[in-house]
Amino acid sequence: MSSSAWAAAPAAGHDTAPPRISPPRSAEVERALRQNYPRFQYCFVDFLAEQLADMSRSFQGDLQMVVLLATVGQVSLSAAIAAEAGGRS
Repeated sequence: MSSSAWAAAPAAGHDTAPPRISPPRSAEVERALRQNYPRFQYCFVDFLAEQLADMSRSFQGDLQMVVLLATVGQVSLSAAIAAEAGGRS
């Protein structure tokens, strides 16, 4: 993400933009993840389990079809990302 994406837009009726918000540093993100790992892991597994349960129901328990769908989706997303990057991956 470019640094300009972190800049806030000027508020309505104001000529100047509010102060820039700096993106979090990788060390800060790592520290937050380490300090809250059980909470993040719980949320991740909860999300994944819900998705797997929904997909299992949709495909009448055939998780091979879920894996196939995920693989096709990943290839499609990879191509879209490469196209967005001008063909570079």
